[in-house]
This record gives sequence, C-alpha cells and structure tokens, in this order.
Amino acid sequence: QRLDEIGQRWRELLNPHSVTVENEGRVYRYGSMLEYTERFRIFQYKEVARHLDDHPLLGVGFGVYSRIFERGKFEHTNPEIWTVGAHTTENMYLLYLVETGWVGLIARLLLQGAVLLVIFRSYRRAADLRQRELLLAVLVSQSGLAFNMLTWDMLAEPTMRMTSWILTGLALATARCAKAQGA
Repeated sequence: QRLDEIGQRWRELLNPHSVTVENEGRVYRYGSMLEYTERFRIFQYKEVARHLDDHPLLGVGFGVYSRIFERGKFEHTNPEIWTVGAHTTENMYLLYLVETGWVGLIARLLLQGAVLLVIFRSYRRAADLRQRELLLAVLVSQSGLAFNMLTWDMLAEPTMRMTSWILTGLALATARCAKAQGA
C-alpha cells in the first residue's frame, strides 16, 4: 500500500495538467504540478545556465555566486521566487560549475574520484582491522556525501567543508600508514 501511495504522488506530480495559484492578490499559472512544486529549483537551474552562457570555462568566480544569485532572483518576473530563502544552487556540483566553470567542475570530480579510489584501494589492501574499519567508514561517508551533494551545496557551509577535508585527510593518512606497513 505504501508503494501505491508513492506511485500515486508521482503520477500527480508528473501529470501535465496546469496549476493556478493565487498569492497576495496575484495569480500564477504553471504548466504542471511538478513545475509548481519545483519552480524555485527550475529557476536555480535556469540561473546557472544563464551565467554559464557568459562564463562557461572558468565560471563567475569562487564564492561569488550567492551574491549574484540574489540579484537574479529580483530580476525574475515572478515574486514568488523572491520569498524563497535559498541563496545558492542547493546542488554542490552546480555550484562548482557556475563558480569555477567546466574546468573547475571536471577538476573537482577528478579529485573526488581519485581520493575515493585511493581510499578504496587502501581499504582492500589494509591488513590491520582498525585501519580497514576506518577506511571503510570514511569511504562510505565520503560516497554518501558525494551523492548528497546533488541536493545540497554542503561545501558552501564552512563547518561541513572543514569536516569533509578533515575526514579526507584522515583517510589519506590512514591509507599512507597502511601502505607503509606493506599493505
């Protein structure tokens, strides 16, 4: 029954019937329920595309996007966009893309992949059970964070960024120790 409920909700979201919403005396029309419920996320993607048209290779600059995103919200004709509290892409990969361009996103993905690969290889080779457990924990957490960054720009948060790099450093140091022990 729970799966039926989930399926029904998705059918409602994907049904292409138009949706009309009245807010503070204004009427807004959307092409579908999905367009209405995800209007801000769609706006975020359009803003990223708009900036990428101007700066495809190197982006708009690291740490700059949240300021120009706020201006873009008020240039939009739909005031409902203004009321949403988000100030970034809410997707770390899109944030890398818009701030550092295709060069930065590719570099980040290569770095992330290389770190995960080193941790995985070290995990498979480590003889010490404590090292294996630590490497596995970091591998799983880093993989989970990599997936989670599709819906959260976590590295834009200083505490999360520091935690991520501390975990990465800890895992790479453990991998180096495991290698030094002959694993």
